[in-house]
Amino acid sequence: MLHNITTQAILAARSELIEFTLESANDFFSSTWQASHIRLVELVPDEVEIRFPVLLAHVLTRNPAGGYPLEEWLPNTSIQKIEKQSLREALEGAREDLQEADDRPNELLADALARLSIQDAESCYTILADDPNLPRPRSAYKYGPTYQYFWLKGNRFYYLEIHHES
Repeated sequence: MLHNITTQAILAARSELIEFTLESANDFFSSTWQASHIRLVELVPDEVEIRFPVLLAHVLTRNPAGGYPLEEWLPNTSIQKIEKQSLREALEGAREDLQEADDRPNELLADALARLSIQDAESCYTILADDPNLPRPRSAYKYGPTYQYFWLKGNRFYYLEIHHES
């Protein structure tokens, strides 16, 4: 179902979350500077089939810092396949943001980002929220840009969010 990743499919997949189970899940979050943050989620579903809409619905409905409800901002975005190089640059930016953190950064997140290799990453996507022709809100946050990426590595699903408040 990799080809059917739409915002409408993600919103519809919320109805499946009651029966959705995971073999393991890691959800790392750390404030960086000012009101900005980094979030990295790693999910291993119990199912053999990787269903991106359900996994994204799971991640996006459990946003610890979001202000707008999912159904209010997600329809104002689009999903685009990206090259590994774009993902590599985003991960490097996240590592740099953590190093510049105002407070002591979340060591678990810093370690997870340092160990994360995307060499075998496949099906890399981004949630685009920067089209000024689309209505607002275009992310879960009132201010600043939010960059969101998701990909597979084997049977593991990853989601990276980089939010810059200013």
